[in-house]
Order: sequence, then structure tokens, then C-alpha cells
Amino acid sequence: EGTGLGLPLTIKLVEAHGGTFSIESKKNAGTKVTIKLPKDRVLS
Repeated sequence: EGTGLGLPLTIKLVEAHGGTFSIESKKNAGTKVTIKLPKDRVLS
């Protein structure tokens, strides 16, 4: 239970860093969440 803000915030953060976010669900198999961030970003 929660406010439902986690997913929209995560998507906005990933996009703000130039990345992509995707969700794929398959019945009786589960859900796959993929976050891809660019390698050329410098983190410090």
C-alpha cells in the first residue's frame, strides 16, 4: 500500500538522466523492469 508516486518519480528521474524505463509483464511469468542509463554520463 502506498500513494502510487514511486513509479512516476522513478520514470522522471531516469528520463532526467537521459535514460529509458520499461516494464514488461507476462501472465504467469512475472514482471520485468528495465532501466537503461547512458554510459557517457560522469557521476561524481
